[in-house]
Amino acid sequence: MANENLVEDGPKTRQERKAHILDAAMRVVTRDGFEGATTRTIAEEAGVNIAMLNYYFGGKEALLSEMLTFAARRTLEIVRESLNHTGSVAEVLKAGFASLWNAIYNHPEFLPYSLVLRSSYDADARRMSQSLYHDYRNLIVEFLARTLRNSGEDLTVPLEQFAQLIVSTYNGIMLDYTISGEATQSEQQQQLLLDMLLTLVRKSD
Repeated sequence: MANENLVEDGPKTRQERKAHILDAAMRVVTRDGFEGATTRTIAEEAGVNIAMLNYYFGGKEALLSEMLTFAARRTLEIVRESLNHTGSVAEVLKAGFASLWNAIYNHPEFLPYSLVLRSSYDADARRMSQSLYHDYRNLIVEFLARTLRNSGEDLTVPLEQFAQLIVSTYNGIMLDYTISGEATQSEQQQQLLLDMLLTLVRKSD
């Protein structure tokens, strides 16, 4: 059996060790891409030996597949935390955009675009992408429905369309940021999106 020990002060449980390696895999894929990522570079990034990596994941493809699931779950948690605000629709969206942007800016490996790009040739990744975007939309619908009830506001379009607009447009902005690396430009685009969304909000009659 492979040695499961990381450095003495590292993760102790099996779940913690796997999460530690998956975090490292996300960083390597963000930096080197799927094709450039190797078990050796991921093991080095995680500070473990290849035997341990293979013990937990069985090889590169299995590791990358589990990494995609891990990244999708982590990103969904970030979206949920970002939306967990109270106030008017304007206040919730403004706080949500700021929280999400802060998380993405400081941890670009959380962006799920490696998953989206892999979807073009990997059926499992495609199904995972579809599920992730569906979950994004449902989360936004859930939080905005609560906000609308509490704030006495309404939308001029159906809530599901409003949520889909947020998902598709915000993800387009983040994809542009991934390509360009222009943080200021991304912040300006997010503000434009917020301004546009708020034109679709009104006080209930």
